[in-house]
Amino acid sequence: MQQGKWFLWRGLKERFHKVKVVHGWRTSGLRKALGLEKTHQNDAAAMVVANNPRCEILHIKPLRAKAVRDQDSKQTLEKQGFRHYDVLKSYKRTVGNFRGMVRGLGEKSLFLKTQAKDNAYAPYTKSKVLYRPRGLVYF
Repeated sequence: MQQGKWFLWRGLKERFHKVKVVHGWRTSGLRKALGLEKTHQNDAAAMVVANNPRCEILHIKPLRAKAVRDQDSKQTLEKQGFRHYDVLKSYKRTVGNFRGMVRGLGEKSLFLKTQAKDNAYAPYTKSKVLYRPRGLVYF
């Protein structure tokens, strides 16, 4: 577990430069002061907000290089030039232009996480990659 923490810390340090280590014992009081319930995400938010009240909270996770055997979509690492976690711009007649992050590579369409939906779909032919993250994903 420690190895993963330091991998994450080094990746954040490369991208954001001002990264601090905060110990978990501080979170209880900070969380209660903000009126948040006990979750890992709220603990992290409390630590960040205590040091910088005007901040944007991002969800960060390491990319996986290995395919997961039981999930078909994860076995395909690339399809028609798209990969998991790509940030892209797409168009649908009913919605118009929108942006999202690739969560799945379907047979006929991509499955995206957008601001409005966790599982929106977009056609391959009307989608364009805007950004391809390397190492860590933050959104």
